Amino acid sequence: MRKSPLMFLLFLFGSVLIVRGQEDNEKEIYRFITTTINSNNTKFNLREVMVVYPFTEDSYGYFKDTIFTQSDIDTFKLQIENNKLLIWKQDLILNSNVISAKEIKRLFKTRKLFNRKRKQNGWNKFREKYGTCLTSYSLPLFSSGCKYCIFYQWTQCDYEMGSGSTVIYKNVNNTWKYYKLLMSGIS
Repeated sequence: MRKSPLMFLLFLFGSVLIVRGQEDNEKEIYRFITTTINSNNTKFNLREVMVVYPFTEDSYGYFKDTIFTQSDIDTFKLQIENNKLLIWKQDLILNSNVISAKEIKRLFKTRKLFNRKRKQNGWNKFREKYGTCLTSYSLPLFSSGCKYCIFYQWTQCDYEMGSGSTVIYKNVNNTWKYYKLLMSGIS
């Protein structure tokens, strides 16, 4: 079967649109983070890989909020299903110190879980090198038309000292504003 030049051009055009759509989505992710979540001058440590565990089938109840249309829910689910492990780019998040998954694993992996004083070693190693806490961000999930965003953030400062939340933000005149708390937790 002969391939026509028209088919090739359609394939090429479609590929360009997909790449462009991914670039636009990434721009909106970083715009959301820098204007909403990290809009101050506080320095912080950020886990390199975007966490996706708050958005599993178990948490689809978040989407049952009455503000979301079926199109919004389908858009959220599609983003979750198509999610690849995205890596945060330090140069695009103001005041962040992005720490690799490999480094985190190295710091918290130890043969001796406790030192002589029965204190756990992983957080001691982390604090010696990076300071107090480690923050994790989820992939921001945008509704259809980018009217709403669901976002999860967790900050851990020791084995039993952390807090986080899942929040809905609303896009008002191209500015993301806090809308509603869906879940919060502390350890």
